[in-house]
Amino acid sequence: MADKGEEAIPIQFDIVQPPTMIWNPLYRGYLTEKVGRNGRPTGQLGLTYPLTPGNKNKVLVTLYTYLTSVPTDGTYVVMEFTVSGKFFYARRSRKQSDKVFLREGGFDPENPEDIKTTADPRVFLMKPSGGPTGDVMFAWHGLASRVITVDPQRSAELMPEVTWRQRKSAESTTE
Repeated sequence: MADKGEEAIPIQFDIVQPPTMIWNPLYRGYLTEKVGRNGRPTGQLGLTYPLTPGNKNKVLVTLYTYLTSVPTDGTYVVMEFTVSGKFFYARRSRKQSDKVFLREGGFDPENPEDIKTTADPRVFLMKPSGGPTGDVMFAWHGLASRVITVDPQRSAELMPEVTWRQRKSAESTTE
């Protein structure tokens, strides 16, 4: 949903990117869903590290990308955990600051390919955050104050599965 005074921008579905992982270099962890003490998912984002064969599939994220005729400094995306099918979405409440949550289905339109505007709470603006590392920031409704990173001063890094294998191989040879 667009904020008051903010207009929804028309977007058109483009492509689905191959599953990737989102790494936060400051906290050295991959975005995943937090799990409560009872072992059940909480619907909130957390970090995990190291990756093991048992948890690696839980950090894979599918990115749906969108085109727009409105000039922008990034790419509009919808993110979905590949295995659980839970979408990243943001919401604002009076009691707490903007937060990012995870939820399965129940969206209108339900299918990410049917999203037509940035008013959908699952739409984020993926934009470069500077530097040669290829880091990116995911801003809700394009605002840098509402980003999917643990620390807004440090961005997340998209890492294809192949890169994870290379990093894991390098770590095992240095230990």
